[in-house]
Amino acid sequence: MNFIYLLGNLSLSRWDNNEIRYSLRSIEQAFSVDWVGIAGPEMPSFLTGIEHIKSNPTGAKFKNQQRQLVAACLSDRVPDTLILMNDDFIVRSAPPWSWTSTHLGPIIEKKKMNSWRRSIFATGEWCKDQGVLNPLNYEGHTPFSFSKSAMLPLLEKIVHSEQPLQLRTAYGNFLRICGSQHPNAKRKDQTTWPAESPFWSLKGDVSDKAKIFLEGWLSKPSRWEK
Repeated sequence: MNFIYLLGNLSLSRWDNNEIRYSLRSIEQAFSVDWVGIAGPEMPSFLTGIEHIKSNPTGAKFKNQQRQLVAACLSDRVPDTLILMNDDFIVRSAPPWSWTSTHLGPIIEKKKMNSWRRSIFATGEWCKDQGVLNPLNYEGHTPFSFSKSAMLPLLEKIVHSEQPLQLRTAYGNFLRICGSQHPNAKRKDQTTWPAESPFWSLKGDVSDKAKIFLEGWLSKPSRWEK
């Protein structure tokens, strides 16, 4: 299995970039990992044996992530079949279903729309324009499988959009991958992590309870740590 992480400036981490440290430890204990890459401006100094695809930030967060993924898709150092990760994704175990990306169900316009929800809704409207009648929401903060040969033409469509479109939701609907429905994995700490769920996404400000749990559970360094 091949994993690609999208990573912003290291200074954005509120935990000295330990999010990706524990994310890597978690995928190593859950999967047979063949390759790991990081697309972004920098790579933490404590990591080794990871392919770095350099991509400098030039704008808003979502646009930067799209450009990072474009750089990865254009690189001949990156395998075609990939699993897209954020640095705060933690994996308990391989999912019990055949490996497919997860969704949250149909995209629904919320009464209170922040920028995140507006971008998801805008992506749903874009998908409808592409002929998808009932677009699904793939922004559930879980690992996302894709092929770069299928992703690159899609990125070329959305990267220049005036609206900040969400690439997972665009890909999932445009390619009609369906997948398994799964609750949002973004949780404050492990006490609200359902036992049947293989995925957990850390909050931006990682709680002390979550830190203690991860430091105890994933105490063994991964092979990508110096």
